[in-house]
Parts: sequence; structure tokens; C-alpha cells
Amino acid sequence: MSSLGQNFGMEPLITKPLAVISDARIGSRTDKTSVTERLLSISGEDQLTVDRKHREHWTGRLPTRFMIYTNELPALNDESSSLVGRFLLFLFPNSFYGKEKHDLTDELLAESSGILLWGLVGYQRLMQRGYFIQPEASKEAVEELEMLGSPIKAFVRDRCDVGSGLEIDKDVIFDAWKSWCAENGAHIGSKTWFGRNLLTAMPGVRRGRRGSSRNDPKHMYVGVALRGDQPGRNAQCEIIEDFDSGVDQSGN
Repeated sequence: MSSLGQNFGMEPLITKPLAVISDARIGSRTDKTSVTERLLSISGEDQLTVDRKHREHWTGRLPTRFMIYTNELPALNDESSSLVGRFLLFLFPNSFYGKEKHDLTDELLAESSGILLWGLVGYQRLMQRGYFIQPEASKEAVEELEMLGSPIKAFVRDRCDVGSGLEIDKDVIFDAWKSWCAENGAHIGSKTWFGRNLLTAMPGVRRGRRGSSRNDPKHMYVGVALRGDQPGRNAQCEIIEDFDSGVDQSGN
């Protein structure tokens, strides 16, 4: 997995329809942002320029799909959850630790014809339907994968309500975010970083302000509030495009 974040990590994928990562691990040295970016680009069939050792760059679309085996859910930087939405997650909850079958290969070979027929039936069903289905049993794990990729979403799930008519001062919610990070070991970052990721993770949330820009207005987030707060309606809260520039949606 970490090789995807390296300079020549995509070179082996040229012309390959399938890449198997047999025991995926995301370590502290893994460039999570680069790995996420490349997985998004490849799965989105974007035009890519691939670095190759001692050869000129290759440009084109990689036909590759990834099959990833892992004992732990990967924590990739994905505030918008775009990548998580492209995963099909299959859980194998049974552990054979201490119950290993040393003659498993012989058992599987004896059942090979049945396994082949089973696979063909599944292939026919897939061709008739035209797409894969996310298993119901995986929904909780998909949500957990989403939270791992977006701590902001985990914070909103734990501490906030989202919906029309809600609003909160940006300093108040940032203080709550800092408290949540201290409890959960997450990176706090700057107030600007938090705001960007909040709007990315929660598309229905908007920036707003109360009062005139000349009279020290309150900068707000509209569409979200801390759980248990009693926020007022946002009828008097002006939606703006950017806090710092003071430009609203009308361009004034």
C-alpha cells in the first residue's frame, strides 16, 4: 500500500487489470494523502502521468482495480468520503488462529469443481445485474472506514446535530473540536483547516455571519450545532462565501 505513495509506485500497474495487496498496512511513514489521491485517480479512470525508472514518463489511463486484504481497516485521508464510496467491503469474521488446517490445500482441491461452479453462478448474477452490491453485513464497517478517513465526520457524529435552522459560532465549535481531539488522540490543526474540512465533510453546512462586517460580526457555521445546544433559527444569519474576504454569495 505504501508503495502507491512513492515516486515510481504506479509503474508496475501499467496495463495490469488487477493489483492485489495481500496484507495492507498503513504506517506512520505512509504518505496517506498521495495514496488516497492515486487510488481516487485510478478508480476514477483519470488520465495519469506515471514516472518510470530510467525511462520517459508514461501517460494514459490505468485499467487497474484493487483487491486489498487487511486485518485492520485502513485510515486514509478522505474528508469527503469519495474513496470510501468506491470500496466494496467484505468481512471475514471467523478467525482460525489456533485452529489452523494444515491440509487445507488438499481439502480445497477436492472441492475445486464445486468452487468453480459457485463462482460461475456468481459471475452470471453479476452480469445480469451489472454491478456489485455492498453486503448488508459490511455497513457498520463502511461507516467506521469513513470515520477513520475523516475525523471531522467522527466529531460531527459524536458531538453535533446537522440540519436546517441550526447554527453555531465558529469559535464555539472549534473549541468543542479541540476537546474532542484531546479525548480521541486526533490532530487539531488550525481553525482554517478545521473549517475547510468541516465544509468538505458536510456539504450541507455553510459559512455565515451575524451583523455588519464593519461592526465586528459573529462568524457562524449554518446547518450544524453542538448536540444539546438551543440555537436560534438562522433567518438573520447571512450566508457568505468566505469568512476572511467578507464576500457573500451575491458577490458584494
